[in-house]
Amino acid sequence: MPEVLQAIYHRLVKALDIETKRYLYPSFKLDNRLIGLVGPGGAGKTTMMLQYIKENVELHAALYFSADNIYFSGTSLFACIQEQYETEAVKLFFIDEAHKYAGWSQELKNIYDSFPDVTIVFSGSSSMNLVKGAYDLSRRGVMHRLHGMSFREYLNFTTGSDLPSVDFNTLIKERRQLATELSVLPRLKGHFQEYLRYGYYPFILESKDHYFEKLVNIIEKTIFEDIAGYYKLKTANLHFFKQILNYLSSIPPGEINAHNLAKTLALDSKTAMHYLNILQETVLVRLIFSGKNRSE
Repeated sequence: MPEVLQAIYHRLVKALDIETKRYLYPSFKLDNRLIGLVGPGGAGKTTMMLQYIKENVELHAALYFSADNIYFSGTSLFACIQEQYETEAVKLFFIDEAHKYAGWSQELKNIYDSFPDVTIVFSGSSSMNLVKGAYDLSRRGVMHRLHGMSFREYLNFTTGSDLPSVDFNTLIKERRQLATELSVLPRLKGHFQEYLRYGYYPFILESKDHYFEKLVNIIEKTIFEDIAGYYKLKTANLHFFKQILNYLSSIPPGEINAHNLAKTLALDSKTAMHYLNILQETVLVRLIFSGKNRSE
C-alpha cells in the first residue's frame, strides 16, 4: 500500500499548476522539524504544500499523503513513516488533513521524538490550533495560518497586478496616496463587488462555475466533520450552526444582539454565544471586537 501512496503523491505533484501562489508561500520555510499549516477548507493548503515540494524538493526525498486515505484505517501514521524512513530513507513528510486521523497529535509527537532527523509538515482545519492537553505540539513545532484571500490578493490574481501588502498604520497615514495609486486600476469598484460575492476562496481562480456549491460543501464539512469531531457535539445540535450563519446573513452589519440570536435559535444566550464562538474558532465567521469590549 505505501506504493499506492507514492503513486498518488507523484501524480499530484506532476499535475500541479504552480503559477498562482498564496500570500503565505514566500515566507513558508522548513525551518523547524514540525510545521503546521492550518486554515479553513478551500483556502489552498494542499496546493501550497504540493507547490513547495515541486519547487524545492526532489520527489524521492519526500512523501506527501492525506491522512484520510483509506490506507490509514488499517495502519498508523507512525508505522507508515517508520517504514518509509527505514526502507526508502525518506526524512521529509507532508501529511495533509492530519486532523482527520484519530489521535493525530499524539502520533505526531511520538514521531517527532522518535526520529530526530525527520521533518514533518502537516495541514488541517483551523480548529487544530485549539488543541490543548497532554500531546500539545506547540512546544515542538511552529504553526502557520492560511486565511482566505484579501481584496489585494484577489486583485493581484485577477488583474495581474503586483500590489504590495500595506500595514494598518501606513493605510491610515497614507490613505489618500494609496487611493490615488489604486484608482488607476480599471473598474476597481466592480472588482470589489465581485470579491464580496465570491472572492474569499482561491478556487474561484479555477472557475466561477459551481462556486457556491463548493462553498456549501466547505460549510457542511466544517460543521459535520470538524465541529462534530473536535467539540464532541451531538448530531441533533449541529443544525444550530447553520441557523447562526443564516441569521448573520440576514441582519445588517453591526453589533450582534445575543438575546435576539438566542431567541432565533430557541437556546439560552450562553449556549448561543458559545456556538457563535465555535464558528469563529473554525473560521466560518470572523468576529470584530471594539477595544472596550474585547476580553483579551
